[in-house]
Amino acid sequence: MTAEMGPIASSPREEIALGWIQRLQDPAFDGWPELSEWLAEDEENAVLFDKLCIADRAVAEELEDSPAPRRRVWPERDETSDSRGRRTTERLWMVAAALVFLITILFMLVILPGMRPDPRDQPTTISSSLH
Repeated sequence: MTAEMGPIASSPREEIALGWIQRLQDPAFDGWPELSEWLAEDEENAVLFDKLCIADRAVAEELEDSPAPRRRVWPERDETSDSRGRRTTERLWMVAAALVFLITILFMLVILPGMRPDPRDQPTTISSSLH
């Protein structure tokens, strides 16, 4: 068992034993007196601890013998005509979305500013109350 995984215990005694097994995985483990005391408290503690250590070792060996399969980043490609047509349609939608985005940017940066009236072109009226 690794430190990242939580133990799945069916009894409090089993939970304690799994906790000891997890702590033993740490290279800096220094709780030998406490572990020895817990094992000596009850013969069932020692039997359960041995049983779980054997199971832990078997699982560790199994994992070493058969490493996890390599995950693929992309799922395998389906090369049927339907899937090729679907991919082509998806690409067309992406191209269309990119074009709409570029046209919107062009409109906002180039055309829209030119559509504002120039304040210099508007006649200035002087209010009669100022005279």
